[in-house]
Amino acid sequence: MRKLVVTLVAFAAGGAFLLACENGPPVKTASGERIDRLTIEERFATSDEVKETSLRGERLRNAVELMDKHGVTSLKGSFESKAVVHTGSVTLIVKPVERQERRIVVQTCAQENVCPFLEAALAKGLIEHKPVACKSEAPCEK
Repeated sequence: MRKLVVTLVAFAAGGAFLLACENGPPVKTASGERIDRLTIEERFATSDEVKETSLRGERLRNAVELMDKHGVTSLKGSFESKAVVHTGSVTLIVKPVERQERRIVVQTCAQENVCPFLEAALAKGLIEHKPVACKSEAPCEK
């Protein structure tokens, strides 16, 4: 069962107005897979802090378009560079409707699909900053 979060704005006259619906329907990728949620987690090597952004609804639709464009929808697994000092990681957690979630982990390297996707997501306002893991110029190894 899906959880529906609705924001209501109350009026002085006692009425209410439906302002926004946070969860939308699943979004189809170019390959036909239906995605329910995308979560982006950023971790830092020097702290226990985790920054998390969860995308649903219209923001998810925009993200899936960018994922298709940059070839991210077909990826899974971990990518890292052994040639640099680890500064952080970014994990994309893709939750399809029909299957278990899959994770794409990038650790301090310029992954050729994920990092351009995240730059485009930043340009569209879907995320707040470029993850530190993608600031490296070192190529990734799987």
